Amino acid sequence: MSLAPAPGAAADPDDRPGVIAVIDREDIALSGAHSISDFLHHRLAAEYFNTYGIGRLNVLGGAPILIDGRRAWGAGVGIRPISAIERIEILGGDSSALYGADAAGGAINIVLRRDYAGVEASVAASRPSETGGETEQVSALWGGTLGRGHMTVGVNGSRQQEVQDKDREFSNARWIPGGAIAAAQGVSGGGNTVLFAHEGKPRTAVLGDCPTDVYTGPLSGGEAGAQCGFAYANISWADIVDRTEGGSLFFSADHPIDESMDLYVDAQASFGEARARYAPPVGEFDLDASDQAFKDALAAGIDDLTASDIPDAVKLFHRFVAHGNRNWQTDSESYELTAGVRGDLGNGIGHDVQLRFFRSESEQKGGTFVSEPLIETAVAAGRYDRARFLSARRGARGDLRA
Repeated sequence: MSLAPAPGAAADPDDRPGVIAVIDREDIALSGAHSISDFLHHRLAAEYFNTYGIGRLNVLGGAPILIDGRRAWGAGVGIRPISAIERIEILGGDSSALYGADAAGGAINIVLRRDYAGVEASVAASRPSETGGETEQVSALWGGTLGRGHMTVGVNGSRQQEVQDKDREFSNARWIPGGAIAAAQGVSGGGNTVLFAHEGKPRTAVLGDCPTDVYTGPLSGGEAGAQCGFAYANISWADIVDRTEGGSLFFSADHPIDESMDLYVDAQASFGEARARYAPPVGEFDLDASDQAFKDALAAGIDDLTASDIPDAVKLFHRFVAHGNRNWQTDSESYELTAGVRGDLGNGIGHDVQLRFFRSESEQKGGTFVSEPLIETAVAAGRYDRARFLSARRGARGDLRA
């Protein structure tokens, strides 16, 4: 079934069952969005039931997206230019009968322009007042006759720079040297901190010197004790704004077979890449503290405990700075071809018979993962000075990789 009007059928979308709201071309243009993805995620998703009739979480979390009434699987739909859209229809929860259980909260149908004639090109850019998040987008659209039918061709490309946590007041790393870690922002206690229990209460202690060229220096953890902090927000990128690039090429054509039936072809190819960055990996692992010299060195930094109060087995909460940052890279591409025949059988009954080919490839690369069992094996084998954990002996770094 297709929600696109059959040849000769009434074009008013409000007359069709299931359509509970329509966003027309004027509303879309006034939104300031430059692509379907921009509109859906930054404009439509900001509204609630009273405006468009579909919940915000459904828009962001997986409401089905249709193109001319057909389920859209490819990433290319998201980066088609706004100029290619005739209207956006919000469908009610009864859409699940046609489009599956994930449409129980509604669906979004994007109706493309089928009668566009001419050439349109646009260039857009945004420059936030703060550093990072800059975007650029270019698009072009051409439409014209194809015999007795119509053809539309478009191309689109976009790029977005990342936002680094350190460049925003609400996410950057802030602390007072020697102050409380509870009052810090963008700082974790997992720099080089020993964790153990004493008389049923959690305790912490700084392992080694906690140098300020790597860590924050020792910070107070209250009654639990001192912690060696790590300012991860000086390195990480914001999760909501990665570095991305993408583009798409699409082609739509239709040609009448007779007065009540037409043949159509839709094709698209798209690509995208995204980059994300996190601080060096952090984790807890078991550490043998039975050596008396090690206990003495650890207790020297604890005011109210002696070496005899430290158990033989402790945990180390450690940031593996020597392994570098965790960089994620995602590359994807998709291809889609749909060919079909649609028409009007009379008495309000339409048909849409189609063949679809869809291929999607995605590759995600991540680096700097550390294996807890390998860590403990390397420490037990003596490849680390437990009091100065950054002083790895040759070969130990590779031994810890997952």
